[in-house]
Amino acid sequence: MDKGPKRDLVGDLGKALKQRGLKYAPSYHRDRHQSFFSTKKHVVDAKPREDILEEIRRVPEAASLHGPFGTSKTFVDDYIARWKEIQEKYEPDFLWMDDLPIYTRNGNKVRAGVAKPKIQYFDDQVRAMITDFMNDGAQRGAAVYVNNKGRNRNWPDGVGCFEKDNLKLKVIGPKWQSCTTFGTSFGYLKNDKHKSIQRIIHEMVEVISRNGNFLINIGPRADGTIPEPQVERLQAMGQWLKTNRQAIYGSRYWKQPDQKEGHLAFTTRGKNLYAIALKPPTDAFTIHGTAGWSATSVKSVRLLGAEAKTDWKMTPQGLQITPPSDLGASQHAWSFEIVTDQEQHSPNAIERDSDKALGGTKKVDLDGKDNKKK
Repeated sequence: MDKGPKRDLVGDLGKALKQRGLKYAPSYHRDRHQSFFSTKKHVVDAKPREDILEEIRRVPEAASLHGPFGTSKTFVDDYIARWKEIQEKYEPDFLWMDDLPIYTRNGNKVRAGVAKPKIQYFDDQVRAMITDFMNDGAQRGAAVYVNNKGRNRNWPDGVGCFEKDNLKLKVIGPKWQSCTTFGTSFGYLKNDKHKSIQRIIHEMVEVISRNGNFLINIGPRADGTIPEPQVERLQAMGQWLKTNRQAIYGSRYWKQPDQKEGHLAFTTRGKNLYAIALKPPTDAFTIHGTAGWSATSVKSVRLLGAEAKTDWKMTPQGLQITPPSDLGASQHAWSFEIVTDQEQHSPNAIERDSDKALGGTKKVDLDGKDNKKK
């Protein structure tokens, strides 16, 4: 603040977000400093690069920017103190950290109980930091959040929300979140390659149907403006949600997330079941998860955003829906609202074992491209 803009950019942003009812999450990645400016990455006793040492010799104040180096007690205490300042000064809603690489590298497997003394001290202090943050939130009456990022989780299961960049679960998972990029970078990248609007909407529907939270990343330019392709995708999402909001806002997962026949994903809200078709529903389809329902189980069926009548009937194989020829206002995905006589949310459908929930996932790059299973 004092060296550059002469204003508290972090604090000003937080105030603006809160005034608009948005959550505020200053990301905290300082654990990476000791590696990014060191001769070796992700080692306990990291040593600064020669060019960094030269900068510090020329400008001694630079030591507070780049160091302390290695996971020393000095580094850990500095790390905790910096977050404490953020917590007390800005009252953030999120404690947002990435995967802590040192937890699973250089001979450490912290969550398995294997940690060098310096890393054990680090973990002890960070766990106390998380506890203090959550207790502080409770005292303020704030619903605070901490993420548990990466396949190599930082914290025991149940602490925080499981989170990963462009994460895709094949099952209904424990509380989780996909931090999703529109392009290939989390920041601004000139001439970036962006995902299609359809792909983004499909990812949103699939994440939500599996008990996930869909978090969109925006990378503004240096002047604060949002690149046009990202604006276009945000507006398209807004238009889709305007038509299909009942299937998304306040929704919960069903007893199954999807069905291949009809290319369907499912959500619920109270006694309503939503079957969201991810391809234009031009032919009749049957929801097999409704097999065994009585003739009076379904009260009505309609296609959101369409004025034309949707025909339906109960069959031994389940509810059969015949879409109208005019699919109405929606694009990219089409939501059928099925009003029933009973609650449709199925709490026990969750795969609560995080390892099993991740077992069917694939490694996904920043572009959202599926690679080999991991």
